[in-house]
Amino acid sequence: MHRPRFMFLLALFLIIFSASGRAQNMAPASANPLDAARAAISSGRLEDAKKILNSVPESKVDINDLDFLRGTLAVDNGDYDTAIIYFRAILARKPELNRVRLDLARAFYLKGDDAVAEYHFHLAEAAGLPPAAQANVDKILNEIKRRKKWGVDASFGIEPSTNINSATNAQTVDLYGTPYQLSQSAQKTSGVGVVGSLAGSYQFDLTTNSRLMVGSSVNGTDYIHHNFDDNSANAFIGPRILIGQASEATVEATATERWLGGQDYYTGGGGRVEGKTTLTPRLQLDGAVAVQQLNYSSNFSAFTGPVTTLSTGATYGLDAQSFVRLDGAVIHEQTAVAAFRDMQYYIGPNYYREFPHGFTGNLGVNADFAYFDAPLAAFGVKRHDTTMNYQVGVSNRTINLFGFMPVVTYIHTNRYSDIPLDAFNSDRVILGATQNF
Repeated sequence: MHRPRFMFLLALFLIIFSASGRAQNMAPASANPLDAARAAISSGRLEDAKKILNSVPESKVDINDLDFLRGTLAVDNGDYDTAIIYFRAILARKPELNRVRLDLARAFYLKGDDAVAEYHFHLAEAAGLPPAAQANVDKILNEIKRRKKWGVDASFGIEPSTNINSATNAQTVDLYGTPYQLSQSAQKTSGVGVVGSLAGSYQFDLTTNSRLMVGSSVNGTDYIHHNFDDNSANAFIGPRILIGQASEATVEATATERWLGGQDYYTGGGGRVEGKTTLTPRLQLDGAVAVQQLNYSSNFSAFTGPVTTLSTGATYGLDAQSFVRLDGAVIHEQTAVAAFRDMQYYIGPNYYREFPHGFTGNLGVNADFAYFDAPLAAFGVKRHDTTMNYQVGVSNRTINLFGFMPVVTYIHTNRYSDIPLDAFNSDRVILGATQNF
């Protein structure tokens, strides 16, 4: 009587047991296929990891996890360029991933691209690192500082401007109380220029903690008619002293030359003392004192004299995506003619942030206040200028052209002056390229 019930229970037990066995056999197939690749990399089986990663369909896994393992494998194989591509791809999607930024910085460091490595290490520090990781980053940054030999920086672009000669909007001006018509060349002129800069330096070892630095730079803006071309060249030489892990100082002899409209404008020479230090992982400070004797050409001899500049700056990291920079300066121009002698005060805060899809933006404003010592006889007033610059820029590092990325910058300038001839406004757009960080 109970046999049917017994047979039913036995059959039910066999069905459950069979289903459980099938589920256990199927479990490995449902596991994350990246776990096997991760295990292979951890155990040093790099060829096995490569085969696994090449066989994983991107649609079946998290693309960020896949690219991270691809990048990690590339680093272990010494293929740093490939690793950089994968890590950058992840940060283009999620720039807040600090672990990935740290690995990107390390890949650049291992490749020997120290300037870019330092940039990403500082962003990673700003987000906060465990003590052991922070100690390792400090060690790497110290090594970067000490092994640095070459320094190269370049940028170029096209600059449309509404006021290439920084001239007034006024068509007439009062001189000695009498109105005069301004010539066309003295009025506001629009145009399109080609802009570019190139700087390079090299450091020769002197002692364990000192180097001899030699460098130069050229900057230029050229226009079709050349009347308002502005070009300059600079050179320096002097010792660089390394102070512990966090600080350094340089003492330089400097030389400069500038041309306006293709004609000599001034030559100069002097010296500069500069210092840098890292106070915390988030905060870096720098400052400099410079003195130059500027000798202007005969047409501008009234401006000849020494220029003393005291400048300072601070960079503060907010997180793995952004930082702020504050610059300040005091400048004294001791010109031959008292009416052109002035004291200038400069301050400029800037904000930088990385966004998804490889975009980087910066927003800044700077103000320059100039107070002159004596009145100009033709105008009868002592000049006081306030110059305001408002700037916004956008770049995209996913577009990599031989190590350069495109940059679009808009700058609006207003100068307010007690002398109308020196007041002006302008709008500029720079369509250019700069080193890809």
